[in-house]
Amino acid sequence: MMTPNEAIFLLEKTKFKEEIQQLILINLESIKNTEQHQYEDREDYFRKIKVLEEILAHFESLSITERIKKRKFFLT
Repeated sequence: MMTPNEAIFLLEKTKFKEEIQQLILINLESIKNTEQHQYEDREDYFRKIKVLEEILAHFESLSITERIKKRKFFLT
């Protein structure tokens, strides 16, 4: 499993987060450009967006794990 420091590096020092956000925007644009009867296509694009958001959220949660542990230790 990835360490919190590796997750921070991935999110802050690389273009990973920007690329995920760009993929989300591409899918939103695709939704916008579908015809009314293409509801299955819109659902597919929406599912892709949700997956990308979940991946990003996973790495963001990994990156703050260390801060949460430090605060928990401080509060107990």
